[in-house]
Amino acid sequence: MIGTDRKFGKVSSVGFAKALILPNAFNAVIWVRIYLWLERCHLPTFIAHRYLLHIHGLEMAKDITIGAGLRLPHPQGVLFTRGTRIGERVSIYGNVRFTRIWDDVPSIGSDVLIGDSVVFTGKGQVGNHVIVGAGSVVTGPFPDNVVIGGNPAKVLKENPVPEDTTYEKGDASPPTEEKRKLFLSRNTRSEPRRGPAGKETRFASPERTAADELEGEILDVYSHPVTSALIETAGGLFALVDEHRQLVALNGSFMKMLGIDDAADALGLRLGEALHCPHADEGPAGCGTTESCSNCGIAIAMVTSLTENRTVEKACTLCVEIGGEKIDVALSIRSNPVQIKGKTYLLLFMQETKRQ
Repeated sequence: MIGTDRKFGKVSSVGFAKALILPNAFNAVIWVRIYLWLERCHLPTFIAHRYLLHIHGLEMAKDITIGAGLRLPHPQGVLFTRGTRIGERVSIYGNVRFTRIWDDVPSIGSDVLIGDSVVFTGKGQVGNHVIVGAGSVVTGPFPDNVVIGGNPAKVLKENPVPEDTTYEKGDASPPTEEKRKLFLSRNTRSEPRRGPAGKETRFASPERTAADELEGEILDVYSHPVTSALIETAGGLFALVDEHRQLVALNGSFMKMLGIDDAADALGLRLGEALHCPHADEGPAGCGTTESCSNCGIAIAMVTSLTENRTVEKACTLCVEIGGEKIDVALSIRSNPVQIKGKTYLLLFMQETKRQ
């Protein structure tokens, strides 16, 4: 993972610098996201363009749209033409060319795998859940759920969608002004709540971030090119929490697990509160402060990362409420501390290993 050694050591500014410089598949995606972010902000893209071209052999162009979950296992030789449209969770292998013909530009759906040395001409379009064989030349439109190949490409067979596959995904973009009221109302109290005999907590710090400060943290995280790229590309369940363990960002996969359509429905909450953990409301200060929390792998990983400034991996089994149904979920979690604008945050990479 970014900025860590083979033993998952602490993440530092040097580690982030390496993630931005060392040429690998993840680095290529990061720089593609930086290029697109710079273009959206109307900032110069020269450095990002030259870096991608000379380090990865990948050429960008103006007015490109790329959805979340992009994978570039072998980015060498990939060329995007102006106006190319790429959906979500698309894997693109080496030497793939997207070329326009006059006003016609290629368009790719979601959940698509594109093999090596494929050429898309102006009217080359594919739908969702499509596999494009290596060496194909795609000159026209193709429907969803097929495998195509050849020169010119043709349908080779159907590619049926698994029953548990869905293309609907939560909106992991920053919350709108209207939605901000929800998490701001949750965090109007920054003072810790106290329990019996003046005890504030039985495990982690009970303090919470003030509402206005929390809003600033959320905007900082979503506007940062590296963390915004992670939100869009990280596999599995991904979230960021601040030093008080409150959610400031989460990806679409985590939102889908929580059963929400807008990130603002969870921002400002702690993980146990978002997951409706039965222990979240037991203690004097909520999630992370109860006696049960001292045995929770998620809470231990976050507290250890914050206090020792290092990456921590733990496993956890907890009873959560998803879609109104209480279920037992086993999760593995990796907590990575990072600094953004002088504040400490935790990158949380989670994987659901079992559900009952």
